[in-house]
Amino acid sequence: MGEAPGGVAAGVSSIDIGLRAVGERPSTLCEVIEEGGREVDLVAGLLDLLDGGPCEIGVESTIVDVTGEIPSILRPGGVTREDLETVLGRPLAVPSMSRVRVPGQHPSHYAPRARVVLVEPVKVIAEAELAHELGHQVGVFLPPAFTDADAPVKAHAVVTVPGSVAAYARGLYGFLRELDQQGCDLIVASLPMEEGLGLAIANRLRRAAGPRPSE
Repeated sequence: MGEAPGGVAAGVSSIDIGLRAVGERPSTLCEVIEEGGREVDLVAGLLDLLDGGPCEIGVESTIVDVTGEIPSILRPGGVTREDLETVLGRPLAVPSMSRVRVPGQHPSHYAPRARVVLVEPVKVIAEAELAHELGHQVGVFLPPAFTDADAPVKAHAVVTVPGSVAAYARGLYGFLRELDQQGCDLIVASLPMEEGLGLAIANRLRRAAGPRPSE
């Protein structure tokens, strides 16, 4: 499921179920089975599946390229840029999103079924109301600075983004999945501050909002 249970030794072989469509990021065993379809049914028929609970970090691992003169982060993740720079004693580069070199770098790798539109936090509500007027079933990632009372009344579904960046990273894929399941065809969101885990969250949201393969 992307992360093993923290510190748990089961004493048996384990597998990482990667039988999911591009863009789908289940973070619990039930979501893996639901999204995996027939392939996961076949695996489940042969093996006992150990439920280690929801992923503790949520976003995937950090991928670092150390083959060049300056180490660079190819995919920001649970180990933050600041943590790595402290250990290495030097700054790390963060390349642009244009070149695909590792898993997670495809433009729409983390995209839900609904379209994702990114705007400044202060424009989230206005953008959601405009999308509703254009006929969309709108889902909203309500920024932490807002209260539930600020949510656009015409939104089809609203997720209030946690004030804790760790909680946001842990719940990100679940939030996208929730709005998909509620029938939203467009999600309006904003980017967090790109420091700490916020860098990984922003990376996933940008890719969720990226062009789809058919475009």
